[in-house]
Amino acid sequence: MGGWLAEAAARRLRLWGMDAGDLAAIAKRGSPQEYVAIRAPVSGVVIEKEIVAGGAVAGRPEDLELIAATEDSLWAGAAALAVGAPLHDVGAAVEDSIHASGERAGRVYGIVEDYVGHAIGREMHLDPQIPNYRVHGSSPTVRDTFTGAIEPMVTLGTDQTRVLADGWTVVTVDGTRAAHWEHTITVTRRGLWVLTAADGGEAELDARGLPFGPLAD
Repeated sequence: MGGWLAEAAARRLRLWGMDAGDLAAIAKRGSPQEYVAIRAPVSGVVIEKEIVAGGAVAGRPEDLELIAATEDSLWAGAAALAVGAPLHDVGAAVEDSIHASGERAGRVYGIVEDYVGHAIGREMHLDPQIPNYRVHGSSPTVRDTFTGAIEPMVTLGTDQTRVLADGWTVVTVDGTRAAHWEHTITVTRRGLWVLTAADGGEAELDARGLPFGPLAD
């Protein structure tokens, strides 16, 4: 990044009442035009996809482990998405995966509960919600062709978040780094179709032993 662009980015951060370190704590909904180009000690800037500024070599080991744990939890949730199954099985699988990753890494990850996945249809955000954690009690049942977004948000510290003055950007209260992975998935009796993956998720689903089920051949 050129010096003039770095300075322009720094000025924008100051206008928001932030410094470069704040970017590492972004949990969700950052603007790609304004965040991705900023030179800062950021391992993962979350804009629906995980972006590692400067490549994987720029991230701390714990940051890369966090990103991998979050992605793994998304696919664990996808594995629990099946016609006739309780929808809340997805959140339980996400939570179990995150805890297991934390145990392997020797740390406790925070699971953000203020923001959850959701059904998608004629509107972007619809009920039922898809929590990223275990929910006790009754659950909606997954029906054929159900489409929803699974979107775990995981932190290196607290699960508590706050919204910045722009009314949009969400950061962790304790300033620890966060990761967010999201895919929109349709489930049929044939399997899963990842609408937000170029190949429908076929390669990733196959690698993880999950059924690929596009709506049309």
